[in-house]
Order: sequence, then C-alpha cells, then structure tokens
Amino acid sequence: MVEPENTIAAVKAYIQEERGISFKKQKLLKESGGVLRDEQTLSSLGMTHGSSLILRYALTMRITMKSFGGKTFKLMVEADDTIADVKAAICEKEGIPFHQLKLLYNNQFLDDSNRLVGLGIQYDSVVFYVLRLCGC
Repeated sequence: MVEPENTIAAVKAYIQEERGISFKKQKLLKESGGVLRDEQTLSSLGMTHGSSLILRYALTMRITMKSFGGKTFKLMVEADDTIADVKAAICEKEGIPFHQLKLLYNNQFLDDSNRLVGLGIQYDSVVFYVLRLCGC
C-alpha cells in the first residue's frame, strides 16, 4: 500500500517488488496523461485515497548492430532508450569506448539524446556503428 507522502520512485519500487516490473521500464501517468517524475510525491500531485495512476512499461526489443567492417551483433534495448543508452550497452558488450562510437540509422548520424522510438527504430532494425579516431 502506498501513502500520500510517497514519491513516484517509491511507488515504482513497490510495483517492482509486487509485480516484478523493472523500475527502469515503468512510466507512471496521471489519468489526464501527464508523465510523472520520480521525485514528485503523490500529495503534491493532488492524489488522494481512491485516485488512479496509469502504468506503462517499456517492452524489450532486439536490434542488430553492424560495422562497415562486417562485424555484427545483437543488442536487447527498450524503445524508450536513448542513443546514449545504446552506446553504453555497446561499450559494455564490446568494450568500445563510448566517446569513439557514432551510430547511423537510415544514413543519418544519431544524436545521443534521441530516443529509439522517435527515430523509428524497432524490433530487428539494423543500426550501423562507426569508430571515431581520437581527437576527432
């Protein structure tokens, strides 16, 4: 059970504990549709006993990463991930330094702040990566 002084982060932790949905994958919305921030409290949002929140959670998808040198591997990502999140996953999986990676999709370089869903990247999409030389 949650209390009015609980933050959205505390509610997400409760959902993770009770339902097994990863904290990171959760998005809580007011019935009016606004996304709630983790630091907000239920009482600051005007939530009272009997109020409802809407839970959305990101589904995992697989994308294919290819280099122009022919190396190919798969990554599991979420539609709401940013390009920076994908680059961090590549760093972890392949050991390539973050600052040396540049990603391309539909022949366009991708900005670190872009979200996969906003770029039209979906399950089984192919994203290319190139390495920048130091000092570039």
